[in-house]
Amino acid sequence: MFQTVRAEELPAGEGAATRIRRVRAGDTYVLVARLADGEVVAFDATCPHQVTELDTAELVDGLVSCPRHRYLYDPRSGRNVVPACTAKRENLWKLRPGYLPCFPVEERDGWIWVDPRPKPAPEGYDPALEERPARRRPGDEELGPEGPEVMIPGPPPLDMPTERSLKVIDVVADSAFDLRLPIPPGERQAWRMEMVGRALTVLDEEYEPGDSPHQLVRFAAQGSGASTLCFTYAYPDRPLPAAVRTYIVRVVPSLVAKSLERRVGDA
Repeated sequence: MFQTVRAEELPAGEGAATRIRRVRAGDTYVLVARLADGEVVAFDATCPHQVTELDTAELVDGLVSCPRHRYLYDPRSGRNVVPACTAKRENLWKLRPGYLPCFPVEERDGWIWVDPRPKPAPEGYDPALEERPARRRPGDEELGPEGPEVMIPGPPPLDMPTERSLKVIDVVADSAFDLRLPIPPGERQAWRMEMVGRALTVLDEEYEPGDSPHQLVRFAAQGSGASTLCFTYAYPDRPLPAAVRTYIVRVVPSLVAKSLERRVGDA
């Protein structure tokens, strides 16, 4: 193990009070933090989902919350909690949460000691779940100029206490537009997206803080046709999602829809 930082320089904290330190253990740079219960953890400096730097991540209920997509990881084992615990297993290949490499760490003699050799993958992790299935799915087929078939979800069961909405959006081909999905103040969850159809491409996704925090997703409309976007806001400890927002996005040629706005705006 390598001596990294003095224990007194690593206070406990969560949320906005999170304190994460980048340290060097041999030839490896890792991040260390102290959880609210006093336990010290060491984990990789980047999120396995899209290699987002985790220096500005937050700790939420003892979990590492990625600042970009709000994926949640257990810093003790590296296990992904969200979206792995809220998504269907057959959909994990689209989300690709991976696992966060973690490192053995000790606190002794007033110092934090880190072993640069990562721990094994968390128990139950199956990389095959993150590989695209061999069988074809709706939207994968090459269709005609009409574009992919639009999938419209049926009504939810009457006993399902989930807020649901459906909205149809028309956008111009070869343009970009944004969707902003509200996040309750003080929450650290993120909307999980599933997309059917090839009319859209995700350009960027980020968290917008403030009094009314939002999750912004920017899309590019390609060619013509339609895609269905389904956003789910769920908690890992609840069996049902809190909200589901579905958007049917119809992409039309610019000559047909000059009057359409390039930016959809608030969702």
